[in-house]
Amino acid sequence: MPEEKKNYFTEDLIQDTEALMVSLQKLDEITSSLEKSFDEETEREIVKGEMESIERSLGLQSNGYAEIKLSADRMLCFADFYPPTLEGAPLSLSDVETLIFQKNLVIGVDWESIKNAVCTCNEERREVLDVCIARGEKPVNEIPVHIRIEDSFLKRKKSPDRNAQKIDYREINPFTLVRKGEKIAEIIPERKGRNGYTVTGEEIPFGKESEVELNPGANTARNGNTVVAACDGTFEMKGTDFWVNEVLEIQGDVNYHTGNINFPGDVIIKGVVEDGFKVYSGNSIFCRKTLYATDIRCCKDLIINQGIIGRKRGRVKVGGKVQVKFIENCYLEAGEDIVVQVGILNSVVQSLGRIRTLEKGLIVGGKLFAQKGIEAHQVGTASGTRTEIICGIDYSILQKLEWIRDKNIELIFKLRNIEERIKKRSSSSEQLIDVRGKIKESLHKLNEAAQQLVGKMDKNDDAQVIVSGSLFPGTYIEICHVSW
Repeated sequence: MPEEKKNYFTEDLIQDTEALMVSLQKLDEITSSLEKSFDEETEREIVKGEMESIERSLGLQSNGYAEIKLSADRMLCFADFYPPTLEGAPLSLSDVETLIFQKNLVIGVDWESIKNAVCTCNEERREVLDVCIARGEKPVNEIPVHIRIEDSFLKRKKSPDRNAQKIDYREINPFTLVRKGEKIAEIIPERKGRNGYTVTGEEIPFGKESEVELNPGANTARNGNTVVAACDGTFEMKGTDFWVNEVLEIQGDVNYHTGNINFPGDVIIKGVVEDGFKVYSGNSIFCRKTLYATDIRCCKDLIINQGIIGRKRGRVKVGGKVQVKFIENCYLEAGEDIVVQVGILNSVVQSLGRIRTLEKGLIVGGKLFAQKGIEAHQVGTASGTRTEIICGIDYSILQKLEWIRDKNIELIFKLRNIEERIKKRSSSSEQLIDVRGKIKESLHKLNEAAQQLVGKMDKNDDAQVIVSGSLFPGTYIEICHVSW
C-alpha cells in the first residue's frame, strides 16, 4: 500500500509562524532604532573630530571657563561651566571664586554645587549649564497674634461616599457637630519680621501681614493656645464670629434638606418630621408640628404640639416625659409620665410613670403599660375593639424577661440537636461535648437572671386605672398580674 502522506500544515504550524513573524517585525524595529542611534552618535563624533582637526591645523586651543548670570531680582545666580579644548587648562575652582568675587556674590553661595559642576565639566569634558550657585534670603513678614479655625474642622460636614453602591441621602446633613473639649481653633502667636537679602547683599525690608480678627463667642473656652468647645453642640460661624450652639434649631421640616438628625443637645423642630427620617437627641426634642415617627430617640423629654403618627412601624424612645396631642399606630417608650391631649389609637405605649389623657381623651386599641397607673375619659369603643391596659409593673424588666425566654428556647433547640449528634458518635463528638457544656452553662445563667428580674417586676401595688367616662367591652385590665 502506498505510504500515507503526513499532514505538516497544522494549526500549530500556523500559530508558530505568525508568532515568528511578529518577533521578526519587533526585531526589525529594534534594529532600525539602534541603527538610527548609531548614525546620530557617529555623526556627532565626525563633527567633533573635524572641528578638533581644524583647531589643530590652526593651532587653536582654549582653557576651561565659566560664565555667571544673575536673575532680574538678584535673588538667584546661575552659572554655565565649559570644559577645555585640546591641550587647554582645565577649569579651576579658583577661577570660579574670582568670578564670584567680581560679581560681588556674598549671600547663599552653594559651594557644593559649584565643586560638583567643575569636577563633572573637567572629567567628562562636557558643558554643565544653568547650575544655581547662589540663592538670596527672602524677607519674612511680620504677623500679629490671630486665631485660625482648624481646616479639618471646617471640612467635617458629611458628604456622600461616591464609591458606595447605594447612597442613603438621609445620612447627609448640613450640620457640623462638635463635642465638649474638642479643639475648634488655634491661637497663632505673633511672628517677628525679618529682612531679606539679594545674592549681592542688598537688603530687602520685611512687610506686615494683616489677618482677619476672629472672635470666639458663646460656649467656647480658651485652653492654652487653643479654643475649644465648652459644651456639645453645633459649630456656627457668621462673619468673623464663631460659637457653639448647644441647641439645634431647625426652621423647617426634617427631610432631605436636613438629613437624619443626631445631636447631643436639645433639638427644636419648627416643621414636621417627615416619614423615614431619624431624630436622635442627647437632651430633649421639641416639635411644633406632626412627627411622622420612624426612629425617634431622646434622653430627656419629648414635647410635640401636634401628634405622633407611627404608621405601624414607627418607634419612639424617650428617657423623660412625653407631652403630645395624640399618638397613632406607634410604639412608644417613656421613662416618665405620658400626657396626651386627645387620645391614643392602636399603639403600644409603655411608661415607667403614669399615662394620662386630658378631658374627653380616649384610649382605643393597642396595649398600654404604665407602672404608676392610667387615667382616661374613655377606654375602648362600642364595637368592642381589643384594648389592653397593664399597670404596676416595670415594662423594661418585662422586656428583659421576654428576651431571656426567647434565648432560652433558641438554646434548648440547639442543645437537643447536639445531644442527638453526640448519640450518633460522630467524629466530632469531643468538640460537641464541649459545646454542650457551654450551652448548659448559658442556660443556667439566663435562668438565674430571670429569677432575679421576676422579683423586681412588680413595682407599684398602688397603681390605679381611672376611667372618668366610658369603659367598653373588649378592654383587658391587669394590675400587678391581677386581671379584671
